[in-house]
Amino acid sequence: MIHYLLQTLVFQLIFLLVYDVFLKKETFYNLNRIYLLAMPLLSLVIPFIQFDFIRESVQKSDVIKLQEVVVGVTNKIAETEVNYFYPLNVMEIGCLIALGWFVYKLMKIYRLIQQNKQQKKVGYIEVLLIEDKAAFSFFRYIFIGQNINGSNKEHIIRHEMVHIRQKHSFDLVFFECLRILFWFNPLVYVFQQKISELHEFIADEETAKDNRMQQYEFLLQQIFRTEKFSFVNQFFKQSLIKKRIAMLNKNHSAGVKRVKFALLIPAVFAMLFYVSCQEKKQTLNEQIESLKQTIQSKDSITNDDYNRLFKLYEAIAVKKGMKDYIGKDEVPFAVIDEVPVFPGCENVSAEERRNCFQDKMNEHVRTHFQYPAEAQEKGIQGKVYVQFTINEVGAIENIRLRGPDKQLEDEVRRIVQSLPQMQPGKQKGRPVKVPFSIPVNFVLQ
Repeated sequence: MIHYLLQTLVFQLIFLLVYDVFLKKETFYNLNRIYLLAMPLLSLVIPFIQFDFIRESVQKSDVIKLQEVVVGVTNKIAETEVNYFYPLNVMEIGCLIALGWFVYKLMKIYRLIQQNKQQKKVGYIEVLLIEDKAAFSFFRYIFIGQNINGSNKEHIIRHEMVHIRQKHSFDLVFFECLRILFWFNPLVYVFQQKISELHEFIADEETAKDNRMQQYEFLLQQIFRTEKFSFVNQFFKQSLIKKRIAMLNKNHSAGVKRVKFALLIPAVFAMLFYVSCQEKKQTLNEQIESLKQTIQSKDSITNDDYNRLFKLYEAIAVKKGMKDYIGKDEVPFAVIDEVPVFPGCENVSAEERRNCFQDKMNEHVRTHFQYPAEAQEKGIQGKVYVQFTINEVGAIENIRLRGPDKQLEDEVRRIVQSLPQMQPGKQKGRPVKVPFSIPVNFVLQ
């Protein structure tokens, strides 16, 4: 997920650089609008597009391959826990906050509509802001201050009607949605700012068709208040006035300069080349399933394979928090020929005994689990890792524990010691010791 987000961030940055360096100063406003709307979406899609012919065209020596991580089947028992609350992760919390902020701004606009006088006109609805000098539009609504005089008001309405006819509000709301989903991505805010500027250039260009000098003079004399909404078309925004005047004075770009948009072709191809040349990463579940199928497809397991699986099991135990020691006569539960038989699993088929063993072990933990009273009072909680061995006669021995508190460890030890006598596990027909591990999670509400 993080790798995907970094990819989209880099791709968006490249698209922004292309826009700033080659396209921003050109007067192909509608093409630039399409560019600014399409590129954020394209950057989200490209990481999922992979062409085999690109990968095949690259020599193997040119592709950097990371070592495959292979994980064996773990002996995980369903964790015993008292847990009624699962906190949302940071991404979801950020999205909820961004959504709340967006709804809050929509409500402010709604209140402006309800609290001020409305008048239906041809093609729009005018909202007259009492004792105000603000001017902006949102979809079919034009908000205009009561203190703006008649000649200025007429000019502003012509300008805002361009926004309404070309549906610029949809563009801004689209970027608001991206800001909700990708609130952590600063480039989404940059894209929204740039398309907001472009909207003003488009509206100025349309309004100034009849009298460019009048529009130029009108912009020079304006100092009005603006509303702090990121998704409305602001008529008067001080930071934009100079840019708008500069673009009004600019001659129309020559048609041949449209060739600059062709720069997208090598840029997009380079991105596709990059993502296509990456090795497709398997999820942990896919790797486990792949390993399982490989083992099942073999008629027998060689000593080398067995040793590798043995080391893998040790690595898993260490990763789980157990500083594990496995003797020479021990065979991991994941690869043993015949798993230990838990009482009640005698009549189950050999293929199902592994699952039956885990189910019965899980049931035993849940049945005998008792939260230590003193630990409850002190608010002690956490995960206890226990590892034990089922020996050659089916008895439990060599119990090793690691947890946040001795009381919790003692409770888990009691549960394990109460396990019934079992039929031992067998490897090549010979009874052997089988190590097993269980994470028991103590969680208070």
